[in-house]
Amino acid sequence: MSFFYAILLILASPFILIWLIFATITDYIKYKKTQYYNDTHEKYSWLCARSYYVVFYDAIKSASLPIDYYRDKETKLTGYGYFVYNDILILCDYDSDILHFDKDNNEWLVYDEHDYMLLEPTIDEELKKVNEFLGENRCKQAILFVESELLKEATEKEYERIKLLPIEDGDKISTLKTIIND
Repeated sequence: MSFFYAILLILASPFILIWLIFATITDYIKYKKTQYYNDTHEKYSWLCARSYYVVFYDAIKSASLPIDYYRDKETKLTGYGYFVYNDILILCDYDSDILHFDKDNNEWLVYDEHDYMLLEPTIDEELKKVNEFLGENRCKQAILFVESELLKEATEKEYERIKLLPIEDGDKISTLKTIIND
């Protein structure tokens, strides 16, 4: 049976290679056209035009929102940085695959590479990290975007330093506009 899979892999490898080359070239071209690249001239890394940070940065810039962006160059991930509005850290990379509501314990959980952890201490750690990075105690709270359907399934849970914002179809910018205009 493994012989069959080996032959299949050998036959498919040229097509896989062609797909990888095509995906890399199109992503590279797309990245070079982003506002993020125009502003930072940061070196391309594989498939970075699809990263949460680059996409979110471009959306913020095209909507002309007054959100500051601070790049953490210690992290090699292209675009990795912090989005800050006044004293609020805006987290764009906590999607519905990472967030989970535990109905039994009435707690939001976040999945890191190995296990689910409580959301509140995880976000407190993020706030601590960004404040250390900025060299001041600027960020007092954080906002996360949660798909409306996922938020409806959860009971009302209030956090002192975390605000969960409902979004429809991943439209984080419309939600941010309502926060900024209030």
